[in-house]
Amino acid sequence: MKTVKHIFYASVAVATAVVLSLSVRAQDPPNLLVDGNFQAEGAANAFDQPNPIPFPGGVGGGWAGWTCSLTPVIYPLTGCSFSVFVWENTWNPEGVYQILPATAGYTYTLDASALDTKTPDWATPVIFQLNFYDATGTDELGSYGNWQAGPSQVNTWQQLPATTATAPAGTAFVAAYLMYMDSDSGAQGMYFGNASLTAVPEPSTIALVACGLLGVLMIRRRQA
Repeated sequence: MKTVKHIFYASVAVATAVVLSLSVRAQDPPNLLVDGNFQAEGAANAFDQPNPIPFPGGVGGGWAGWTCSLTPVIYPLTGCSFSVFVWENTWNPEGVYQILPATAGYTYTLDASALDTKTPDWATPVIFQLNFYDATGTDELGSYGNWQAGPSQVNTWQQLPATTATAPAGTAFVAAYLMYMDSDSGAQGMYFGNASLTAVPEPSTIALVACGLLGVLMIRRRQA
């Protein structure tokens, strides 16, 4: 009877751990970006980090950018008084990025709202890119993201498709980029706002935790 009781308690504990883990996954994970909606940068009209970001020092300090500026939002965008404006620069990608701590095996998702001031000359002018690095910051373990279409309507904020990637083994940092590129140069460009980077553990990670808990409970049962 005692053995049956221990097995029952072990089963309940494992089931509870799995349910709680799945419940956490089902909730909206927190935004990992520093000032994802650019309001802190906008207040000073400057970026927190130099470009390039000192790496691995300076990680988690905020945005760095090139050929771009902070500007008051020209069209309403929920929760934002400022956005980042990225200029056209003939066939040269321009934008902003942050470098943050990351965990191998977690799945990262980067997205943002965008507004284009004109119909782009290139069909796929936007990329949300995720680069993963080891602890030294010198070894890039993977780069993910494809150039994609921008907003379908001019002067209209739209949420663009996100880039999702799983951090490979050895990952210690992730660089999250919002970039724009077009075929000509001038005063036109792309606005980005309400950027978000989230991370969730893989289901296999949850399963390993549950298996580990089961093993501990079984050992305790044998010792009882």
